[in-house]
Amino acid sequence: MGWTEYQATEYTRSGKISLVREIRKEVKEGLLPAYEFVDDAMVGTTYYVAIREKETGRVFCAVYLTGTRDNYWFGYKGIPEHWKPCQCKCPDKILDQLTPTDDEWTNEWRDECREYNRSLSSPTAFKNLPDGATAKWEIPFSFGPFEKGTVLTLRKGRQTWRKRSPFVWHIVGHGYYVRPSMVGNRYEVIGG
Repeated sequence: MGWTEYQATEYTRSGKISLVREIRKEVKEGLLPAYEFVDDAMVGTTYYVAIREKETGRVFCAVYLTGTRDNYWFGYKGIPEHWKPCQCKCPDKILDQLTPTDDEWTNEWRDECREYNRSLSSPTAFKNLPDGATAKWEIPFSFGPFEKGTVLTLRKGRQTWRKRSPFVWHIVGHGYYVRPSMVGNRYEVIGG
């Protein structure tokens, strides 16, 4: 599925496009009569919305990627939760309102979101670790030259090529780094 883009109509007081007002308006106006809006949350540029199917009472989540271009165009792309989107930062306040399902991908996605939310408050959460902390990580998927199941040593640090860059995990012994969101809380701290 592609992106939908149109001229923005919702702006903040500072003159920037309001992502949350644009997508909320689009979702509410675009719902078929058989569905109703329950709750929503914006995390970064990703919009999570709980929607109720009126006939069955089933509540499910839809994920919308949003973006702007030239502070004139607003764009979005919708992804249903059963497609197991890569965006796994759905807040618990939305997840708590969803009805149980037997769909494997949906449950895996919901579990990944819950795991991410737990990692934010964990004492070993990435944000609480000091610069230079090291950890072991067994990668749950293949990427770059690394195979699924490989155990890597990570070191927390900044990207060297950017001023004031955010902290990332550097893969020790390799010229690669990974975003903290990619690792989640699936690591074991081995040095601080």
